[in-house]
Amino acid sequence: MSSVPSDDGIDPSVMGIELERINFGDEPPEEPLHLAAAPPVYPEPLAVVQPVHGGLWEFIQRFDFSWYAWSVGTGITSILIHALSDWDPAHKDHIITTSFAYFGISFVLFFVMSGLTIARYCKWPRLFLITMKHPGQAGFTALMPMALSNIIIMFSKLVGKSQKGITAIWVIYITGCREPDMGYFLPIAALIVAAAAGSDIAATLDERRASITIITSFVIVVMGLIHLVFVFISDLTRLIGRRIVPSKHITDAFVTLTVLAQCGLAAQQVGEQAFRIIPKSENLLDGTGKKNISLAEYCHSTGLAFAIGLWSFGSVYFIILCFLSRSTKILANPFSNLNWWGLQFSFGFFALSTQKLGTGPPGRAFTTIGSFLGALAILLYHHVSFNLIKFVKNGDIDGLLNAPELTGPGNRQAEHINPTPPWYKRWAVKALYMATRVVRIIFLTYGDPTIETS
Repeated sequence: MSSVPSDDGIDPSVMGIELERINFGDEPPEEPLHLAAAPPVYPEPLAVVQPVHGGLWEFIQRFDFSWYAWSVGTGITSILIHALSDWDPAHKDHIITTSFAYFGISFVLFFVMSGLTIARYCKWPRLFLITMKHPGQAGFTALMPMALSNIIIMFSKLVGKSQKGITAIWVIYITGCREPDMGYFLPIAALIVAAAAGSDIAATLDERRASITIITSFVIVVMGLIHLVFVFISDLTRLIGRRIVPSKHITDAFVTLTVLAQCGLAAQQVGEQAFRIIPKSENLLDGTGKKNISLAEYCHSTGLAFAIGLWSFGSVYFIILCFLSRSTKILANPFSNLNWWGLQFSFGFFALSTQKLGTGPPGRAFTTIGSFLGALAILLYHHVSFNLIKFVKNGDIDGLLNAPELTGPGNRQAEHINPTPPWYKRWAVKALYMATRVVRIIFLTYGDPTIETS
């Protein structure tokens, strides 16, 4: 609406009259500002597993394998307290009782978490495949066998020489090694911890079962060493090749240090048990039919040499990581299961490896260093546990239950656009294709020779 002067030169607005301007085509049309072009809105693809909001099922759906870190940390703490009992013979029984109390906590945590995990994947079975394909979550599957291995180690110390108890735990160990899942082969940490558990069990078994356990543990240690070389080189490349190292790489490197320390511990334990078992075994004789003492000594010396070498690498690596952690302020990061429990794992396993070296020829200096690192690991365990309990108490647990596999691209398959046929239809199509190929080859071989192969 605008005022237009009349033919006699009088402005109608002066008289309170407002005329409308009519566009006869000689002026461009005016576009309203609120009708500006908006970006196109595409429908969000449907999720394979629909996220649940509210209630107990939301907690179960977001409960991933990373929560087993709590059980692993508690198991490491119980083993460390049990190892520190030799320092105070007067209160040794009380210290051992305390270690078994932490073992009970680890046992309860493991079975509660296992129940939640079973409920999660029974309710959403396709979520397991999505988790295995997620690059950040698949590695957490190793925490479950690591927690079980720590429970096996402490249970073998609890039952002692009880034949029924040690037979039951031996059956669990051999069954787990015979039917490994992805958690044993994807991260190498589970391999090394399983080997260490096998060497602890072999110390309380008879010669026949101990021989089977030692051979199994030796194979697992070799597999872990082969994988460890590649992972160790990869982590060193990431740490050395950058001037500013991201805190996530520091966390991954601490996990590698955990495996490095545990591998040295497992190598020494397997060597000690081989030194004990080989002279008693009738299947491992030398050429003259006598007990193969030289083979036992060679296994013991090789295991000790590997343990000292890996401990040396781990010491240098540990010093580098401490300086890098100070520069990147890794402890200032938001609380998460990996960032904080990874530090406790590295301190704990490195302390166990150092204490084990102190029981051999190297001397008491290793025992002192191992006890100091073990005390730090125990303090760090309580610090992380109290922070976790505080998060739960303040209602900030949603930050820990993020479950990135639910929001990742693996859960956005858009099956309504390109649905995947059932497995039996895919197999039927493949079988039909192979049958037609076989018929064609037979016809071309024994049929009309004038027909050429396309």
